[in-house]
Amino acid sequence: MRQYLFLLACAPAPLAHAADGIPAEAITIASLAAAALCLALAVKSRFDKESIQTRLDDVTERFAQSELNVAQLQVSRGELERTIKQKTIAIREIEEQRKQTHEMLSTLRQQVERVARIDGHTGIANHQHFVETLGEEIKRSVRQRKPISLLVGELDFFDDYTDINGQERGDYALQAVASSISDTFRRAGDLVARVGAARFAVVLPEADDRTGQRFAEKLRRSIYDLCIPFPGSDAADRMTMSVGLVTIPPKRLHERGAVIEMAEQALKHAQSNGFNQVAQSAHAA
Repeated sequence: MRQYLFLLACAPAPLAHAADGIPAEAITIASLAAAALCLALAVKSRFDKESIQTRLDDVTERFAQSELNVAQLQVSRGELERTIKQKTIAIREIEEQRKQTHEMLSTLRQQVERVARIDGHTGIANHQHFVETLGEEIKRSVRQRKPISLLVGELDFFDDYTDINGQERGDYALQAVASSISDTFRRAGDLVARVGAARFAVVLPEADDRTGQRFAEKLRRSIYDLCIPFPGSDAADRMTMSVGLVTIPPKRLHERGAVIEMAEQALKHAQSNGFNQVAQSAHAA
């Protein structure tokens, strides 16, 4: 600025000597105009410099703010990633617990189903299990065109046995009988069940007349050979069993209730003939 003021003060003298014949007023005006232009340029330059500095300061401030924002975002990102990791771990733990709970419930359900199909005193199949299995085996025998036999046996005079020996000895006898029958019938598909107080049933898939008769006698003999003393019996000096047998040919589908009825009628026939023996029902049509 000082340089331009000096030029403004000194400009008229040299210009006046250099321009002969030109009016001094014109030279002065020209000098003032030049000085004014220089001054304007100086002022503009200063303003431009200040404007640039202001903008630079603004940009610097914005850049610093951006850096701060980026740092804050990185911190937030780290916290978010940690939160996501924790949530993921928690979800996996919940899924694992859910899986374990599902497996436990499935196991409990199977155990409940097994318990519901097992006789509590003897540990063999109960009446419900027997009825369901018999119905399935009758259908399968028709599909495969193979016969099926059913044995229904009842301990002779068992009520008298418990009256004489007590309920505890009676329960022990039932357990021994159930164990013996289970050991006797071990073929794949055979089912041994307790279907009454002293009544047992054996489902024999693929067993024809001859096989059914042989197994019925085997059942009767297995109880006799237990040699459970029973002096008060009218059948023998030991516990005995009467057995009814029915064999169903695979000609048509029979109702399981009708098959059970035929085996029970055969059992009654064995009992009416003196107990401790086997009786066979006539073939179903």
